[in-house]
Amino acid sequence: MLLALTLHQPWAALLFLPHPEMGLKDIENRTWAPSPGRLAKGHWFAVHAGLGVDRDSMRDLLEAVGAAPDPQAHAPLVALARVRGAFLGTVRFDGCVRTSSSRWFNGPIGWRVAEPKLLSEPLPCRGERGLWAAAGPFELVGMSRGVAS
Repeated sequence: MLLALTLHQPWAALLFLPHPEMGLKDIENRTWAPSPGRLAKGHWFAVHAGLGVDRDSMRDLLEAVGAAPDPQAHAPLVALARVRGAFLGTVRFDGCVRTSSSRWFNGPIGWRVAEPKLLSEPLPCRGERGLWAAAGPFELVGMSRGVAS
C-alpha cells in the first residue's frame, strides 16, 4: 500500500519543480513525524495537492516567477501550483530532522524528501488528513507498496 500526504499549494508543486530563487523543495515541514512502522526511511509516498492554498506563499511564488530572467521557463511550475484535488506524483521519504541547513526548513519537524517523480498528468482524487492509503489510484500508473516500479 502506498501512503499519501495532502499538501496545500504551492507547497505540493515545489516538491517537483524548482522555485526560481530557492530551487527544489527538499523538506516538507510538519508538526509530527510518521511512525517508522507506517512510513520508513527509503519508502515512497504520494503527494496530493489539496484544495487549500497558502495565499501568501502563492503570491510570493508568482512574484518570484515574474522577476525571473525568463518567466516563461517557470510556466510549468505555475500551472502545477494551480492544480487542486489531485495526486501530483511521489517522493522518497529520507527521514525526519529537527534542524537543517535547507532553505526550506522551518520546522519543527522536517521530512526530508528526494527523487521526486512527477506524474505525466495530475490524478484527481479527494484528499485526507495525515498519512492515508493511496494504493488504488497508483496501481494504475505502476506504483504501489511504497516503492517505485
